[in-house]
Amino acid sequence: MDADLLKTFLAVIRQGSFVGAAEQVGRTQSAVSQQIQRLEGLVGGPLLVRTSRAIRLTVAGERFVEYAQRLVDLADEAKRAVHGLAVQRTLRVGIVEDLAGFALAEILRRLHDEAPSLRLEIHSASTRELLPLLGFRYDVVIGMKPLASRGGVELSRLSLCWLGEWQGGPVPLALHPDGCGMRQAAIQALDAAGIDWRAAIVADGILPNIAIVRAGLAVTVLADALCPADLPRSQGLPALQPLSLRLFAHEEADRQATETLGRIISETLGAAVC
Repeated sequence: MDADLLKTFLAVIRQGSFVGAAEQVGRTQSAVSQQIQRLEGLVGGPLLVRTSRAIRLTVAGERFVEYAQRLVDLADEAKRAVHGLAVQRTLRVGIVEDLAGFALAEILRRLHDEAPSLRLEIHSASTRELLPLLGFRYDVVIGMKPLASRGGVELSRLSLCWLGEWQGGPVPLALHPDGCGMRQAAIQALDAAGIDWRAAIVADGILPNIAIVRAGLAVTVLADALCPADLPRSQGLPALQPLSLRLFAHEEADRQATETLGRIISETLGAAVC
């Protein structure tokens, strides 16, 4: 039932006249009269009786007025409940664990300040796990790739560092799974320098590698700006090629939201650009 008809009906009752109701609802007296007639047609009988002195409710009108008020209140409550949600944007983001673990809080804080209506759905994993799901599970993927890689938009170049204690001999490596850019950078650097190494652990995730380094059992490679500050830096190991932090967006992703997210990430990591 049209809420405007109900509001006009209630205004007539409160004002006691069609003239007063017309002023309250911002319509002409004729329009108010037509609305009451439409409402009476919908309920199947007269709700008001007009006399030369006043307007009074019929028996049906007396019963209907309570329902009219409840319906108007419910309509107003519904509008308040969804206020702003109709224009709320959602961005599904896949983000590498390194960034999620050590820079996401600042990124989210800034994003909330600049785009408070933007709703994020975030999942963290490795780049090799995230990218195949772009366009299916994710609108945007933030991943790490070698500098020579193509595709996406570069947000930052991240220097890599060796973490863990090494006293010489074959380097005990805490490796990321095959296909990871940091794994590739570590092995290439050691092989190029003629330094022997062995796989102490292969861990699918950043936290196990951090744990084994903390235990003093291995050396690993992480982005210098995206790792715990308390982990010891390895000495005597060769320089590492940086990685490119890149944003990959599906063609149907919210362009404005994607550009804002990319800019904030780039600015947040500005100090890490090589």
